[in-house]
Amino acid sequence: MNDKWVVNSDHTEEVFIAHARKLYQQHKYVEFSIKAGAKRTNPQNAALHVYLKQVADAFNAAGLDMKQTLSADIDTPWTALLVKELIWKVVQKATIDETSTTKANRTDYTLIYETINRHTASTWGISIPWPTKEQSE
Repeated sequence: MNDKWVVNSDHTEEVFIAHARKLYQQHKYVEFSIKAGAKRTNPQNAALHVYLKQVADAFNAAGLDMKQTLSADIDTPWTALLVKELIWKVVQKATIDETSTTKANRTDYTLIYETINRHTASTWGISIPWPTKEQSE
């Protein structure tokens, strides 16, 4: 038997607990696999990629290549992928101890974005607002 439950309200929590008790009473052995914390949403993922491109474009427009921003050895223009790998994932790892953007949850994105935006704004005067739904489509 494989059941998949999503518990995201007081009501579904009560129903799940009742179901778990019933299964245990029937079988005297039940094994659960738990995933806690809601993963990022599809709109958050789309917004992330818009934001990464906007940061790369802003750095490049300001004349800030990777050598100037990260002390890299060569003058390399920014791309969305480089922002993701060298900025977003580094901050994400330091913040939530996870490098995969697919494993960040909904609230993690806000924290990571705010950390990066605060730094880019205070260091280089570059503040990119989080993309809206319309920008992400």
